[in-house]
Amino acid sequence: MAEEKAAIDSAIEWVKKKGFSKIKAQHVEEFENPSSFTISGGNEVVAPEITAVRNGRKSYFDIAKKEEDKQLLISKWKLYEQL
Repeated sequence: MAEEKAAIDSAIEWVKKKGFSKIKAQHVEEFENPSSFTISGGNEVVAPEITAVRNGRKSYFDIAKKEEDKQLLISKWKLYEQL
């Protein structure tokens, strides 16, 4: 969990440096949690690690982990692409 927290903190710093605002992040007390989504055709609920807004457009950020189910990871990225 410490590695995951460090990765999220690093990603948040990167998002801030790139000029994003209205940041939401999972498992970080100072930020509200991002919305979760249900993948169509299944009952998997996913939520990005971080969401933020820049130039009026919302962006979704997720930290891929090696142990993660590859099919679920593909489904998550397809969902984020559609958003």
